[in-house]
Amino acid sequence: APPRETAPQNVVAHGRTLYATYCGTCHGDAAVSAGLYPDLRYAAALGDAGVWRDTVIGGARAGNGMASFDEALSESDSEAIRAFLIWQANADRAAGADAPP
Repeated sequence: APPRETAPQNVVAHGRTLYATYCGTCHGDAAVSAGLYPDLRYAAALGDAGVWRDTVIGGARAGNGMASFDEALSESDSEAIRAFLIWQANADRAAGADAPP
């Protein structure tokens, strides 16, 4: 199950805009991946703000092709994207969407 939603809707909306700009090309529209890159709705890092920050801002997964966005996104921007993904994961789960195989 995805983490519980806690962010205000204005933060989620900001995250949706940032996701479309910085993440959607690789990770898919509305966070639905086509399979080449991870489907972020099911990323373990969603439940851990530190791991998320280390990945998105710190470049912890650069060796796996996930570039650091430290020059494009602030930590609060990164958290807004995480909030959007948590919201999207919960919305999709409520609608009956299954986790990827």
